[in-house]
Parts: sequence; C-alpha cells; structure tokens
Amino acid sequence: MLSLRKFAAANANRVGPGLFLFICIMAFGLFIPFLGFYWDDWPTIFYTFNNRVGQLINHFSYDRPFSVWTYWLVGRLGTAPWIWQVASLLLYWASAVAAAWALKPLWKDHAKKILYIGLLFAIYPGYYVQSSSVIFIPHVAALVLYLVSLGAMGRAVTEKGRWRPYTILALATAAIHMFTVEYFVGLELLRPVYLWILLANQARRKRPELQEILKIWAPYLTVFAAWLIWRLFLLKLPAEPYPLVLLSELRADPLAAVSELLLTMLNDMQYTFFQAWTELIQPMFASLSTGFGLIDVAISLAAGGLVFVVLWAMPWARPRGRARAGAGPDDGKFARQGIALGLAAFLLGMFPVWAIGETISQGDYNLRYILVGMLGASLVVGSLLVLFVPRRPQRILLVSLLVAFALGSHIHAANEYRLDWQAQRNFYWQLSWRAPALQPNTALVSFDRVSTYLGDPMTGNALNVLYPTAGKELSVGLWNFELTRTQTVNRIQNGEPLESDYRGLTFSTGSPEDLVFYFLPEGGCLWLLSPLDVHNDYLPVENRELVAHSNPGNALAVPEGDGYPPAHIFGAEPQHSWCYYYEKADLARWQGDWAQVLDLMAAAEQQGLRPNYGIEWLPLVEAQAFTGDWPLAVETSQRIHAMHARNEGLLCAVWQSIANNAADAAAGQEAYAQVSAFANCDSQ
Repeated sequence: MLSLRKFAAANANRVGPGLFLFICIMAFGLFIPFLGFYWDDWPTIFYTFNNRVGQLINHFSYDRPFSVWTYWLVGRLGTAPWIWQVASLLLYWASAVAAAWALKPLWKDHAKKILYIGLLFAIYPGYYVQSSSVIFIPHVAALVLYLVSLGAMGRAVTEKGRWRPYTILALATAAIHMFTVEYFVGLELLRPVYLWILLANQARRKRPELQEILKIWAPYLTVFAAWLIWRLFLLKLPAEPYPLVLLSELRADPLAAVSELLLTMLNDMQYTFFQAWTELIQPMFASLSTGFGLIDVAISLAAGGLVFVVLWAMPWARPRGRARAGAGPDDGKFARQGIALGLAAFLLGMFPVWAIGETISQGDYNLRYILVGMLGASLVVGSLLVLFVPRRPQRILLVSLLVAFALGSHIHAANEYRLDWQAQRNFYWQLSWRAPALQPNTALVSFDRVSTYLGDPMTGNALNVLYPTAGKELSVGLWNFELTRTQTVNRIQNGEPLESDYRGLTFSTGSPEDLVFYFLPEGGCLWLLSPLDVHNDYLPVENRELVAHSNPGNALAVPEGDGYPPAHIFGAEPQHSWCYYYEKADLARWQGDWAQVLDLMAAAEQQGLRPNYGIEWLPLVEAQAFTGDWPLAVETSQRIHAMHARNEGLLCAVWQSIANNAADAAAGQEAYAQVSAFANCDSQ
C-alpha cells in the first residue's frame, strides 16, 4: 500500500483520468469484440461502407445538418464495429475527464470531491445506449465540447494571463457543440450560475457583481442567440423533427401545460437522482442464479474494490488523526454550491427535452436523455454524499460501492447488446446462405422486427450492406418491410408495389410480385416462405394470408466467395450448424436440385444435427419423394408429425403439392394417402 500511495502522490493529476478510463473500459469495453451495429447505426454504416458521402450528408440534413462531420471523421477509420465502439468509448471517457476539468476552476481546493463526481459521471446508471456506438458519436462529442467550453470559460476568468486563448477556445467549442447537436443547448444557460459560484469563491465574497457576470457571459450569450435564430428561423428542414409540444400546450391550456411540465420535471428528477440508483441492487443480485450474473457481480465488485484501494491510497484520502477524519470546514459550502449548480444544470439542460414532449422516466430508448442530465445528476448525488457522509473513509467506501453497482448495470446492458448482435448475425448469415443474391427491386417482408435493437426502416440499410449495392444513385434495389405497419399490409392486400423514401433514399418493387416473406422462429432457422406457408401454424395468425404473395424465386444462387457478407462487419462465417444445411437445402429444393438436397441432409445427419422445428425437414421429404423414394419420404413425414401437432398444416400442404406434381401420379397419391392417415390431411 505504501508504494501505491507513493505512486498516487507522484501522479495525483493522472489518477482521475486513469480511474475514469478504467471504469469506462470495464463498463463499456469488455464486450467490444462481440458488439455490432444497432438501430440508427445502420444508415451511417451503409453510406460510409458504400462511400456515399453526399447521401450521408443528405441523410442528416433532415434534422442535424452539421452533425455529419463526426460520422465522416470516424468513418475514415473504417466500418468495422470495433472501430466505432472504441471511438465511442474514448469519447465517453473524454466527457468524464472534461467534466472534472470543467469543475476544477470552481473548487480548486476540493480535488477529491471533484474526483468523486467524475467517477459518478463516468458510470452514471441509466445511460444504457452506449453500445449503439455510431448514432451517439456526435452527442457525446458535443457533450465533450460543451464541458471543455465551460472549463475554458472558468480558466479565462481565473487565469487572467491566458484570458484570450481560453476565451477563444470556450467560444469555439460552444459554437461547435450547439451546431453539431442541440442536446446541450439548455446547458448554455448554466453559465451565469457557474460564473456566480466561480466569482464568489475566487473573491471570497457572497454576492458577485451581476454586471461583471453579464459582461463575461455576453459573448457566450451572443453565440447562443445566433444558434437560436439559426435553428428557429433560418434552418429549413423537410419536416420539423422536434416540434415544440410545450408551446402548443401552453397556447391551448396554460394551467394544464404548466402542471404537466412540473409533474414531468419531478418524475425525471426522482428517476435520475434516486430511482436509477435504487434499481441497481435487486436485479444485480437476482442474476446471481445465472452464470453470467455471477461473472457480472464478480467483475463489478472487483472493479469497485480497485477503485476503493486507489482512492484510499491517495495522499488526501487517508485521515491522519481524528481531526482529519470528519468533514472539513468547507464541505458544507461545497455541498450547497454543488447541489445548487447540479439542480440548475439538470433543470436547464432538460428543459429543451421537456419542451419537445420527451421525458427520461419513460424509460427504454428515452434513457438516452440521461446524457443531458448527467452533469447535474452527478453534481447533486456527489454533493449529497459529501453533505451526509462527513467521514472520508465512509465516503470512499460509498463511492466505491456506487461505482460497483452502476458498473454492474452497464455490463448487463452491454451483454444485452451482445446477445442482440448474435441474433442479428444469425439472421444475416442464414439469409445469405438461403439467398446468396436477390433479384433487383426485391422487398423482404417480415412479420416483426429482426431483433430487439433492429427494425424498420434501419433493417433496409443493414440489408444493403449485407448485399452488394452498385453505383451511387439515390435508390437501392432491396428494402425491408414489416407487417406491423398498416400501410405495408394495405399495399400488399391491394396488389400495389411496395415503396419507401427514407430521408431521400428511395426504393420501389418492380411489381407487386417482387416480395419475399421470411420468418425467424425462436430457436429455429430463418424460413424463406412460399405461398404454401399460409398453412404454416408457426406463423402469426394475423396477416398470415399475405404470405400467398411471397415469391421465393427472387432469391438467387450465385457462386460463393465474392466477399459478401463483408466479414469485417458481420464477422467470420459461423460454424456450420443445422441451419446452414437447412438453408442450403431449402435453396437447392427451390431450384429442384434434389441430389444436392439429399447430400446436404445426409451431411447434417452424419454430424448428428437435427432441427428444433420438424418442418425444417420438408426439403428432405420433397427430395425423397421426387427421387422416387416414397417409403422414406413417408417415414420422414412421420418424424415431422411426431415432433409437434403444429407441423400438420404445412406438412399436408406440401404433400398435396407433391401428389399434384409427381411424375408417378399413382405413387404420389398413394404416399399422400399414407401421410393423410396419420396427419389428418383431409381435415386441414
């Protein structure tokens, strides 16, 4: 411990950034090799992968036209998921370092308390979208820029000899963060509060001159006003993506609008300051019954223990004598100022979010807004800790425990993204096995989203990375549609071509017949559906009849080895399990290559591979039947029927098709009769 204390004393200025980096790596970096792309990540990856810079710019011109520089900059490094994950992690770490840097001018004698706040900032619970590495790159970059601007402004005041360079830096970063992403514009109004505390502490006076504060704030207010005029009056968007709902509500019913706003504020404050922390403990220990839960808890407690050791070893952390063990004379003042600044930061920062009708407490994807309130929340929680835990050993222990529990929640969230990417990869690879190529202008139609973190319209962008996209036109030859959308259902029912226009990227089927339906059952393989699947009892009942429009003939077989799917994005081809043999056999079945079907099914059998859904043996049944091995086809059908009663409908439909198309009609009818005897096909 002595050597560690000497090292900490010699490197006191580096301990904070080092701890922040350690915490960020433990929270967000452990699963980087196993993470991919999600939701809104895909448009940027599609345009970057295909070198469509003009369309990348156009895509973000619909809401944040100047945010594209961040995507372009990181995109120069490539489109592998790990590149974006590492870039996102480093930016998030930079935001924690910048937060501590921004607070130091306020409380130069309270480095340890700023370190506590920085640790809470780096690991604050609730912000569980860090693994969506691409889409939030500009948001985190803007947060870093804002915090750098705030800290530079503070140093311009306290270090008079460097006023000019710090002021230029502060104004430049203020302008860049606002014009990049509007997330943190509300925090621009925090500057007078920050300056009030700064001047009060610097001059050792209670009431700084308001005129002095306004004089310092004036250039920053000018930049903010310029942004406000640009955003509200000069910027012309195709449609307003973030309408001021609050303004409309105030016009309609002012009293109700104010009441609703106050309730929203209280709910978000309660969730962010308290509930986000209290939610950590029970789920963490409830997961101990699982293998991953044990690992999660072990990593979290080990990391928290290391934080405790480092903090304890710091030269200011271990009290020397009883007089040093309690709260210092300035702790109360620090806590009061920290709480005041934190509340102001949270309320001012979140106000634009509330003005557009959004809230943190809604949960799920809305938890991204914790990024806006994180500075204020960390200040409030850290200051409350200083106020109510006066003894330093207990503070260190409590901070370490908070870090450990919050870390566990982030590891759990990252694991959810890992599992989702695994599900996505299963989909991409199985689709590429079953359909190595697709006819131009083909619409893939699904009953629901591909995975928890991927759905329309982003699936369409992902598919155009999975399959080669030639040229740099404004259109693509492949898109995905979900039957959860009424417009899609109506168009299919009315025999109209499916169309999409997603931020200027257009798609249209060549005809109403250019549809390929697919379904991925839990624990099963991807099914490319044919009209016979209207009898498939595993499909959702709602809109099942639309499968009659599916045309599997649009799935083409092409020579393999052309570099698709891109392994640097989708990973190396998975080990060939049952689904590989099924997809390849189903493709050969559609081509009428019965010998290939038999070979593939035999290879799977030799490896002891079996399906979880009996109907995945149907390509084998058809191959056996159409090669004249009727007894074996009936025997395989019995195996299918025995697995589950829900196999009957499709089994009977396939046998009806076999009997109608068999070269030996008598043999086909006889075999169909045998199957009907145990599958009750006559009642279907």
